[in-house]
Amino acid sequence: MSIEDAQGGAFDDVVVRSRAGSGLAHEYTQVKSSNYRNTVVNETWLLTSPSPRGKCPLAHFYATWARLTATGEPFTLTLLSNRNYDHADPILNLIDNSTDTIPREALDRLRPRSAGGKALERWSASLQISIEELAQFLSEVRLVHGEADTSWLERCRPLMQQAGLRNDDAALDVGRAMVRNWVTAGRGARTRDEIRAEVAERDLLARRGTLVLAVHAIDHAPIPELPNVTIDIVDHYPDVDPFQRRQLSNPNAWPTIVIPKLNKARTELGAFRSRRVHVVGAMRLPLYFAVGRTLPEVAGWVLSVDQRGEEWATSAAREGANLDIQSDEHVKGAAELAVAIALTHNPVAEVRRCLSETAIPAERLLVLSRDGGPSQNAVPGPGWAIDWATRARDAVRSATSETGAQRVHLFIAAPAGLALFLGHQWNLVPTTVVYEHLAPGYAPTITFAG
Repeated sequence: MSIEDAQGGAFDDVVVRSRAGSGLAHEYTQVKSSNYRNTVVNETWLLTSPSPRGKCPLAHFYATWARLTATGEPFTLTLLSNRNYDHADPILNLIDNSTDTIPREALDRLRPRSAGGKALERWSASLQISIEELAQFLSEVRLVHGEADTSWLERCRPLMQQAGLRNDDAALDVGRAMVRNWVTAGRGARTRDEIRAEVAERDLLARRGTLVLAVHAIDHAPIPELPNVTIDIVDHYPDVDPFQRRQLSNPNAWPTIVIPKLNKARTELGAFRSRRVHVVGAMRLPLYFAVGRTLPEVAGWVLSVDQRGEEWATSAAREGANLDIQSDEHVKGAAELAVAIALTHNPVAEVRRCLSETAIPAERLLVLSRDGGPSQNAVPGPGWAIDWATRARDAVRSATSETGAQRVHLFIAAPAGLALFLGHQWNLVPTTVVYEHLAPGYAPTITFAG
């Protein structure tokens, strides 16, 4: 998007260029505004030059149309004005309100001796082009009647909400001032990332400085806020009830589709220059861990998630958590480490069975829980969760250092918030494979390099 675009010609106020190969048209808009309603757009205004040596507005508009037509690329031209288009003008009164254009067939029906036909003759003479070319030009320009300032503000309100921004009165004022500054300063081209960064800096994000990341994995669950960034992999699961979706239809999609989507989301979030992210959506524990690992504490991210009606944030004041190593046992003669997180329930029996029945080359099984053992209420809150996640990571670091294990196999039985926090803390740990519980059994999902 560009404001006061250097290549926009007479339609340079707002230019939106489409990506190459998209097939979409470039959009060029010229805005003409008046404080009072005593000025109309009519033949006199269109054919009168503001200076003795200058061109009239219609000549400027035509020159831009002719230049863009010669490029062969699709484009649209819009003249947006809060001035009224003269309903008594024999050409402008042909504007079709359903398209905001003058239909070519309506121009072709004008007879030479009619008021409209004579007007076409005057306009074509002024531009020194044929009536045929004039009619083609006029039929391809959108002539849009703008609204009062208050009406534009009300139109912006739902659009800002849909963009994941605040839409209160103060936010509308800030947003309008931001765009006005682009115009008065002649900012030119503005990339999406530049706009996102400025939006965050001006405190326009819907959650007051916190971005919203939606991850639609096993279902498209309704979410209270419109997200700033979305990851959608629902179509990569089997077409069954969401509760039954545990494995991707093609396991190869984890490295080829899911991880690239996670990395792209991180890049898009990073453009806002805010490091606070609220995570929403329907997903299973490996993806919660993956989101945390993709947006780690060491990179300055602060994550939050709704857990049983309470917001858990990684910035919560830490509460001392008792990490209990319930078991540290030899499994088979190999050089890798299996880790079972046992907080909401005890998964050890199934994990042992998985290790014995598969080719997972784990030498040791480390079972991490808390004093009192696993239960549905084992994790009391965010402060405890972030402290426990840090201690669990340190225990895994210590175990891999002792054994020289170059790979960790991770099995999680914990609240979603803790899985997110654990991934958020998971650094300086060898390559890690995260497993999904299939009830019964386990299957590998995402592998994170150490």
